[in-house]
Amino acid sequence: MAEDSNPLKSFAATRLPWAVALGMLVLYLFTLHTWISFASLPAVSNVGGWNDLSQTEAPLLYLLTLPLGVMPASMVPTAMNILAAVFGALTLAMLVRSVALLPHDRTKEQRQREQSAHSLLSLRSSWVPALFAAMVCGLQLSFWQHATAGTGEMLNVLLFAFVIRCLLEYRIGHKTRWLSRAVLVYAMGITNNWGMVGFLPLFCVALLWTARMQLLREGLPLKLALNALAGLSFYLLLPVVAVLSGSGENFLDVLMANLGLQKSFLGSLFSQRLMVLVMASTAILPLLLVSIRWPANFGDTNAAASAITTALLRLVHFLFLAVCIYVAFDHVVSPRKLVNLSQVTGIGAPFL
Repeated sequence: MAEDSNPLKSFAATRLPWAVALGMLVLYLFTLHTWISFASLPAVSNVGGWNDLSQTEAPLLYLLTLPLGVMPASMVPTAMNILAAVFGALTLAMLVRSVALLPHDRTKEQRQREQSAHSLLSLRSSWVPALFAAMVCGLQLSFWQHATAGTGEMLNVLLFAFVIRCLLEYRIGHKTRWLSRAVLVYAMGITNNWGMVGFLPLFCVALLWTARMQLLREGLPLKLALNALAGLSFYLLLPVVAVLSGSGENFLDVLMANLGLQKSFLGSLFSQRLMVLVMASTAILPLLLVSIRWPANFGDTNAAASAITTALLRLVHFLFLAVCIYVAFDHVVSPRKLVNLSQVTGIGAPFL
């Protein structure tokens, strides 16, 4: 089959992300929630100023939706829903770009067949995996619901998707600005969503695995640390707003309310270890599998043993693909079924 001369300039890596974003944006706008849903009520009430208490969580969402506060009250719910649709479409654009940047040198057969720079998929049909990933994610019920109602969830997922893209972009060009962006955005995401706190150990491992010896470059660790502090400083935004607004609430009380809420949700989720293991089997284990660059052989001394090993490896990949697709349809082992509704609503669980 014919191949693209430069996969980085292929349709899948350049134009497809925006084509998918535009198409899904039209779909989300067409199916947009007409008013306020039960899940979007907390976020919309904060933006519209209908809550007597000061906002204590999601400082980044507060900052991005601040201009909506000057709109007529009747328009705020619709504006929030449209903003969620835009965030959802951008998230899928990040996903398509990330899939296009995935390396295809994990197995001996891939290394033999894929000789392009950076081991990117160079077939003319390279757009198929990226489009398939976008459709599975974008049409998944939880994602679709949050992309058509202003719960604030789509902002959390967009930040998460952007961080993944930054790490993959760094693998291509080895430009440290992608690492700086990843650390800054991840730290901002931590202040906005407890789920990012839960993923922090995995992010640190991914950062070390991706950057490796580059992290020892002079000045880079300090730069990343400063970016992390800049992102975490968003924890202080809502306490400052509460003090300046004259609500009578204490700076420390508002800050501890956000931190305490994040700790409570994490503790509640991780206390159910079996449920966490089931969700991790489809959210984390597949990533670990594709991150390993498998050796050409496993010490096999004959062709039959080597063929069996290769077949088993292919079977494992196929099973993970099948299980992940199965979970996307919200069956019994999906986060939507495992996590209580009160935990899922607008606080980050769907993308776990």
